Amino acid sequence: MTALLRFLKRFQHLAFFILLESVAIAVYLQSDYLLKARAGFWLKEAEAFVEEQLTALSSYVGLRDQNERLVAENLALRNELEHRRIIVDVLHEATLDSLYATQYKYYGGTVVSNSVVNQHNYFAINVGSKQGIMPSMPVLADGSVAGMVLTTSRHYSIVISLLNTDMRLSAKLKRTGYFGSLRWDGIGYQTALLSDIPHHVDVRKGDTVVTTGYSNIFPADLFVGIVDNVEVKGGDFNIVRVKLGCDFKRLHYVTLIADSLREERDSIEQQILRSTDE
Repeated sequence: MTALLRFLKRFQHLAFFILLESVAIAVYLQSDYLLKARAGFWLKEAEAFVEEQLTALSSYVGLRDQNERLVAENLALRNELEHRRIIVDVLHEATLDSLYATQYKYYGGTVVSNSVVNQHNYFAINVGSKQGIMPSMPVLADGSVAGMVLTTSRHYSIVISLLNTDMRLSAKLKRTGYFGSLRWDGIGYQTALLSDIPHHVDVRKGDTVVTTGYSNIFPADLFVGIVDNVEVKGGDFNIVRVKLGCDFKRLHYVTLIADSLREERDSIEQQILRSTDE
């Protein structure tokens, strides 16, 4: 109370001036109906502007919840689509066991730390073994390949980013089907190099690059990026620069893919390798 009295005493002249001005403006408006109408109109405009800004602010604050709902809905739709696809295959082929009603299952996560400036970049996500996440699961962001789970704890996972010079990805040109090895060359965060493309292949700027599915980690036809240009020509093979579909400077929500048939594929491939070594 004492502080309020000191404040009023300090600004008493200003407060008295504002009061007198307010009275003068009110009297003036009462004497001129046209001006009074204009003042009312201006007041309504100001009120509408304030309401519009408050509505925009409220919408912005609600975007986070809306994005989280959309991510959850997207994951549910992915799982439902995969379930229906496998059911169609079963009805068509009549050979798949009922245990394999769904080959792929999708999980969602949020990036909690990230790097793009090192030669060996990683990012962390807020889901781990408790949520069913395991090492070597592929990770997507914005519908594009972003990396692969390296290790997990109970509630977190570390992902080796596609922006890591140790990372290799089997990828192909979707239009022609020719495949090669995609790796990051450490130059910029927006592009990577696709090597081992035969020199006679017609490579065009804007061609879509997707995963081959040849590895037991990444399913086929996941979007990687688009051809930016042919970096090296001549010889037996070309090197193609690919503009990545994932914006690694804006990583936030990610999708992880679990393959229920992976262990079976690993097992049979290991058998072949052992028999070859013998």
